[in-house]
Amino acid sequence: MPINKNALIRYKYLDKLLSDRHHYYTIRDLTEKVNEMMEKDGLDVHVVKRTIEKDLLALQCAPFSAPIDTIKKDGRNIVRYSKDSFSIFNEELSIEERHLLHEVLNTLGQFCNVKSTVVLSGTAPANVLVANLYFCSTVCGFFDVLI
Repeated sequence: MPINKNALIRYKYLDKLLSDRHHYYTIRDLTEKVNEMMEKDGLDVHVVKRTIEKDLLALQCAPFSAPIDTIKKDGRNIVRYSKDSFSIFNEELSIEERHLLHEVLNTLGQFCNVKSTVVLSGTAPANVLVANLYFCSTVCGFFDVLI
């Protein structure tokens, strides 16, 4: 597999490790864990510390803009997200996307005789809105018709 495809896989692993508030990982620990995860997933690739350092720098830049901090804990330089709930996979919905989802939910509610009780707040994660959309559509049986 080309190295650039491995980068996306490493980003996924790093995101999981940096989000973990129960463990304290140094760069070396992150390197070992990423190698273990890649081996567990059947990828015959070994990364070095410098690769993980470059990955962390890449995660801090656009489009991810991850808030990564290095803090001193028990004499070790710990690397983690500065925000507890941050993940590169939790992307905010744009205003247009929120409006579109609101319209879809209202339309589904009209077909189902259900009033829209979904509040589309500015901080609601996309997965919550999609779950509400899925719930409303399954109540109406739309997925049964589409399948």
